[in-house]
Amino acid sequence: MSSALVLHCYVKLLLISVCSTKSDIVFVLDSSGSIGFDNWLLILDFVSSMIDRLNVASDKIHVGLVVFSNNAAVEFYLGDYTRKSELMDIVANIDYQDGVTNTASALRMMREDVFSGGYGDREDVPDVAIVVTDGASTEEDTIDEARLAHAQGITVLALGIGDATTLNLEELEGIASRSELVTLTDNFLTLDGIVNEMIDEVCVEIPVTTEPDPGES
Repeated sequence: MSSALVLHCYVKLLLISVCSTKSDIVFVLDSSGSIGFDNWLLILDFVSSMIDRLNVASDKIHVGLVVFSNNAAVEFYLGDYTRKSELMDIVANIDYQDGVTNTASALRMMREDVFSGGYGDREDVPDVAIVVTDGASTEEDTIDEARLAHAQGITVLALGIGDATTLNLEELEGIASRSELVTLTDNFLTLDGIVNEMIDEVCVEIPVTTEPDPGES
């Protein structure tokens, strides 16, 4: 895909912002050959911008990140870093992988390793995954892996970058927890403004839960 490809994420998506006290959010990023190095840097900038607007703290939002191409790799687990500055520095320096689009391996690693109590996943907060990809997976079990994630209680969003010639809409809808959590985009042109708008809209997806007042009957 050409370097003109953009991640214009108009998202009324789930990205838990300050609207939620606690959330575990994992980014799952396609780093395959079709992305290209220049667009990879833009994706990392996009993720950093999201993190910068999240209420990241030890007792609030935790962030994890998985990168995939031929294989998947965990860049950091939930709770590894609870300061925005640390997370953003690490994201900015994640290496571009190149290779094919093994989305299934990334979903498996996300579910088994990152959303795991042994690696920082918290039982009492929503689990959210944001999968960013620019093409169809090279593996046949991608949707099966996504369904296992859904069954585990993970809300999965799919961000498809490209057009009908490169994206597999049926697969994206299978990856996402429901079809309205699929976003299709083909440009990076107004990224900062889109992130701001996304944060304004995000509270719609998961309502804030509050503890009942002990005085209420």
